[in-house]
Amino acid sequence: MSRSLTALTLALLVCAATSAPAQTFVFDLRASQEAPPNPSTAIGGCFGNLDQPNATFAITCVHDVAGATIMHIHRGAPGVNGPVAFDLGTPTSPVSATWTGMTSADINDLLSGNLYVNIHSGGRPNGEIRGQIVPRTVDTVPFTANGPQVVPPNSTTATAACTADLDNAAASLAISCTHDLAGATEAHVHEGPAGTNGPVVFTFPSATSPLSANVPMTPQLVADFAATFLYLEIHTTEATDDNPSPQIRGQIGTPPAPPTTGTIRIVKSTSPAGGTGFSFSDDVPGGPAAFTLNDGAVQTFSNVAAGTYTITEGAAPNFALTDVACSDGDSAGNPFARTATVSLQGGETVTCTFHNLRTFASPAIFVFDLSGAHEVPPTASTARGGCMAEFDGASTLSIVCTHDVVLATVMHIHHGAAGTNGPVAFDLGNPSSPVEATWSGMTPADVADLLAGNLYVNIHTAGRPTGEIRGQILPRTIDNFSFPLNGAQEVPPTTSAATGTCTVDLSNDASSLAVQCTHDVVGATDAHLHVAPAGEEGPVLFHFPTTSSFSASVPMTPRLVADFAAGFLYVNIHSAEAPQGEIRGQALPAFAVADIPAMSWWIAALLTMAIAAVAWLRLRG
Repeated sequence: MSRSLTALTLALLVCAATSAPAQTFVFDLRASQEAPPNPSTAIGGCFGNLDQPNATFAITCVHDVAGATIMHIHRGAPGVNGPVAFDLGTPTSPVSATWTGMTSADINDLLSGNLYVNIHSGGRPNGEIRGQIVPRTVDTVPFTANGPQVVPPNSTTATAACTADLDNAAASLAISCTHDLAGATEAHVHEGPAGTNGPVVFTFPSATSPLSANVPMTPQLVADFAATFLYLEIHTTEATDDNPSPQIRGQIGTPPAPPTTGTIRIVKSTSPAGGTGFSFSDDVPGGPAAFTLNDGAVQTFSNVAAGTYTITEGAAPNFALTDVACSDGDSAGNPFARTATVSLQGGETVTCTFHNLRTFASPAIFVFDLSGAHEVPPTASTARGGCMAEFDGASTLSIVCTHDVVLATVMHIHHGAAGTNGPVAFDLGNPSSPVEATWSGMTPADVADLLAGNLYVNIHTAGRPTGEIRGQILPRTIDNFSFPLNGAQEVPPTTSAATGTCTVDLSNDASSLAVQCTHDVVGATDAHLHVAPAGEEGPVLFHFPTTSSFSASVPMTPRLVADFAAGFLYVNIHSAEAPQGEIRGQALPAFAVADIPAMSWWIAALLTMAIAAVAWLRLRG
């Protein structure tokens, strides 16, 4: 008797298992479901189908994540991060995969809502958007259609009020609408995210209001519905691709609202590593107003409203600020004002790094320029550079350099006297300007070469792998000189007949620059010292009097001394007629100007004739 009951029980269980209906899952993926949430505006949707008797889960997903790198099913309840359970393969949308051989634990986690889909990207390696795998997060949705949603938008005042309802089997989508678009001739369901145009996937039998239909659904269309990647469009006969008005469009669902907040990260970097106690102030709402960072530390401001904010570093003993580098083009670092001005957009993360270089109490100072003329053999490069170095008298050299070499590849200190090439003594690291580094543990031979002038800095490029510009490390190659001011040096040049002359003299300890100028600009409104190479504009460093003759002592930092040695400082005299600058003078000594090759008149004439000949031949052809 017991054997018969057991057999009957097993038969019933088998029948129940084989007749169990497939279970469907329709869910969306958003950044708000990540743990912790992030401000990404990307979105996705999935349709899953569990065949429990065969321990198989088929899933189709769509998304608009830019640069998705990997896509997994993970274990974890909502708000909890967990390990990977199944790799969904190539993350390019649309994604379809089948998970076979699921264990009972896998199925239990699925039915309990303890599995989730996560899409990772290079910018957000822990996950950009996520969706918990549950039976239904998107079902019946109301939506509106109007002209502003059309791509491109139009000015029609017509609207539609609609609903979309996905049936229990996720096999059809019931859509009904009432609208007031006069002369409607066609109504379609299209596939495409908000703000984009996509193909037609369904045509309504009639566009007359009210309209309704059951749209047959495929797994991908269900995923599109969950992701809000379906939209309704109602057209009239007047609508064309060139003139889309009048027509109305309505995204089926609610796409995520654009983020209104972002993140600011302030990073401290010192050379050598290990600097401590750098003080900062900020005007970020909800920020600490004042904070302190050590080398390698980060101050993060989260959920900051879009806007412009300033973070300032205070002066630090034994360290000089050499650079403030921000990660986006809208924000700007100014090491001379010691500030980072962050222009934050919604959903954006801006990182600004403050770089500091160790200084010494009574160092031996080296101020020198770099040019192609110093290379062995010389190069025709017009690039320039400058460096300031401090030697502590024992075994450490701190150095900061600036340059305008395009696509520098490596930058070294070499052994070698002027006019000779020698081996690398020290790698200066990343060659992007400005460059700061600390050479610690110098040997007695290294120190002897330094003090004898037998070390040089060399900047290499792919085009000139043996060196594009070079500078011998000497106590002073740039010190005091005079330079002219005129309208031709302005950016863009002016036609002003005014002129001027300035003389500069760097103090022995390189802590100040004496500037004396005379000029004949009529009605000068401003006079400044700026930083930028010739032919470029740069920020103001110092304000001079507006008199026709003036003098001043400009405080200098190691970074500014390097700019001075490179010829990257200039004096600009402004007037009411030329508020951007009437005359300008690049602070370059005469020998540095001579280093820059000039095109002779006969080469220019030959070039002009060649261009004219080519143009004449083209006209004949």
